[in-house]
Amino acid sequence: PGLRELCERFGGKAQLEEVLVDRHEKPPVVLDNPKQAAPFEFLTRSYSLPNYFEIDPTVAYLIALPILYGMIVGDVIYGLISFALAFLIFKKFEKSETMRNVSMIWMYSALPTIIIGVIYDEWCGMSLFHLTEVFGKWTGIHLLESAPYAGFHRLENVMGLIAITCLVGMAHLALGFIFGAINEWKHNKKHSIAKIAWLGIEVGGLFLLLALTGMLDKAFMNAGLAVLGLSVVILALTEGLMGMIELPGLAGNILSYSRIATIGVVGVVIAEMINELLMPLPDKGLLAL
Repeated sequence: PGLRELCERFGGKAQLEEVLVDRHEKPPVVLDNPKQAAPFEFLTRSYSLPNYFEIDPTVAYLIALPILYGMIVGDVIYGLISFALAFLIFKKFEKSETMRNVSMIWMYSALPTIIIGVIYDEWCGMSLFHLTEVFGKWTGIHLLESAPYAGFHRLENVMGLIAITCLVGMAHLALGFIFGAINEWKHNKKHSIAKIAWLGIEVGGLFLLLALTGMLDKAFMNAGLAVLGLSVVILALTEGLMGMIELPGLAGNILSYSRIATIGVVGVVIAEMINELLMPLPDKGLLAL
């Protein structure tokens, strides 16, 4: 009745029609997210809208994608440049929904880039101490007598960086399995249990690997084997042969996150080469230009 009265206020401009809905028909979807996550709805729509009963992944995009970008670029000054360029694009194409969303996503991604850049101690492809040395050669003002902290230099810790990115990948995939299990629970509990089994395989495999490498106590090895074995059995019962065939694919998906480390390290090498060849220093004279 309230909706009918509301339509009557608009006279002939609005009509209310009762439509019989089939029980298999899905209700329409309207995304409802915090204002901060609004630009990432652009990505959700680009991939696939969740149906009425599924979890909206927009907030997950808001958290995960800027962190992944920050881990790849990981430079304080590059982060500031990214933010400035994204802001200029935002102002230039303010009326374009696509460009506005892309520039906002880039601005969001610049913030973890700056934070992770401090952790890496990367400032335009240099350490903070090296950057102050360049500043000192031009001005005669030496801001630092020694490096304030060692940082996590990517070229010197490649294997550690790969391990960290693979752990980030495991967390990212685990979130996907949890979302999948929740989405499937009301429709197909068998598929939902299969998602939980995949999560168990991931967790059990991680415990086993960390115990074998000595990072965890050997007691975790038995726990990892138990969780892994039970999860594989459940997966075989729920997804059958196809699930077992896809088991090696999980390791491949996790290792694919090592590309975060690879691309980042290549970026560092290129930045250092450019700085070595083209760094404008006063002793180069006209070549500094």
